Amino acid sequence: MFDLIFSRCSDDAAEVLTRFKRIILIIKTQLDNNLEEDRISKAFLYTIFSVLNRIETFIETYKSITTLTGLQAVYKSIVEFAEVSFEGMPLSGLQIMGVLESRALDFENIIITSVNEGKLPSAKSVNSFIPFDIKKEAGLPTFREKDAIYSYHFYHLLYRAKNIYIIYNSDNSDGIDSGEKSRFITQLEIDFPHLIKKNTIYNAHLPSLAYEPIKIEKTQHVLNRLKEIATGNGFSPTSLTTYLRNPIQFYIQQILGLREVEEVEENIEIRTLGTVIHETLKKLYEPYIGVNLSISDIDDLEKKVDIETTNQFKTIYKEGDIKKGKNLLAFEVAKQNVELFLKMEKELLLQGDEVKILFLEQRFR
Repeated sequence: MFDLIFSRCSDDAAEVLTRFKRIILIIKTQLDNNLEEDRISKAFLYTIFSVLNRIETFIETYKSITTLTGLQAVYKSIVEFAEVSFEGMPLSGLQIMGVLESRALDFENIIITSVNEGKLPSAKSVNSFIPFDIKKEAGLPTFREKDAIYSYHFYHLLYRAKNIYIIYNSDNSDGIDSGEKSRFITQLEIDFPHLIKKNTIYNAHLPSLAYEPIKIEKTQHVLNRLKEIATGNGFSPTSLTTYLRNPIQFYIQQILGLREVEEVEENIEIRTLGTVIHETLKKLYEPYIGVNLSISDIDDLEKKVDIETTNQFKTIYKEGDIKKGKNLLAFEVAKQNVELFLKMEKELLLQGDEVKILFLEQRFR
């Protein structure tokens, strides 16, 4: 097991997949079927093993998954929809099932959880290109029929039960649609108020202190490192923002020098946007170092904003497409920021102020 986990392996996806499967099989042999925790762990292992088998079939069939990056992407997309099935004793103990599974059964004691609007009945989902009105006119099933089916099964479930516990979450901190009890509960309260014996609101007890705060002493090493950064390249705006928002992250990144692995940006991040604006202004002003700017100079710079911003995006954000979506909006934001800065420069000149570019980036001691 130790060798399988810590020994170096090749970048071949099929070989890595085989190694993962061997690790799972070894873990499986160490689990005890007599322990409840181990039986649950086995169920999870079985699901992961099935996912790996599916990926192995893909690799053998299509021959396109050859790198670890590709393997990781395929694994994430499949495991996201994987389900773990649990089997119990159907004639004894607690039975956990969905509403549709209970449609042909009667129970004496019932606990129904998550009876919130959007959960029971489920929220409207648009899985068709056919509009609602056309479905209705053509006699096709709509969300109304689906709600009616859930309503039927819900009331059938309660029909012969003696003890019924209906639980819903009243916390609305997750958004506008959260915290609303199901219409089924409201209907029961209106139509059968005499059957509701007790309505209890339960608030979970939260400890006053969830965890001990992390304290980092300002040792001589920390102070020396801060002084080294300050007298070197200085603190960037991003690092200062990080310190204000999360001092621990600042300590990890700036003092310890540990950085997160940079991933390909699907959408332009704030720091990338800031870099683009910075480099665009730098390129625009480079020919004017040591020159007193005039209004005509600013007019010339304004004509170059679109081209220079595009060039900087192509240089800094090589992997992305700025012609559509959020990236196009980010491009327009960058361009507007540069244009706004030039407009402020022009206003200073119109007021009679003198604007002279001494340096663009200069280190001072």
